[in-house]
Amino acid sequence: MSEKVAAPAGPGIGTYEELAKILPTEYHSLLTPRETMEAVFAVKHHIEENLARELRLMMVQVPLIVDVTSGVNDYLDRDGSRTPIQFHISNDHDQNPIDAQIVQAATKW
Repeated sequence: MSEKVAAPAGPGIGTYEELAKILPTEYHSLLTPRETMEAVFAVKHHIEENLARELRLMMVQVPLIVDVTSGVNDYLDRDGSRTPIQFHISNDHDQNPIDAQIVQAATKW
């Protein structure tokens, strides 16, 4: 298995020291953290709604948990380093047990 190392400061920037060199030193946000979160949500919602309308798309809900045998859950990488979280559900006093996985990518939806 290959060793993966995340870029800590984002793509194209190798270290936090390099990041500090390009960021403005006197920057102060005009919005509070909550206002920023609400603004990001509003922009995201606006884009989703209008893009869907223009492209005649329909929003669908993705399940959070699927049966292992469903084949719905995608593996995020080919080397198997990020496998789905899997657990057993023994419902109905274990008469109808389910081996389930958390959905990790909604690309099939």
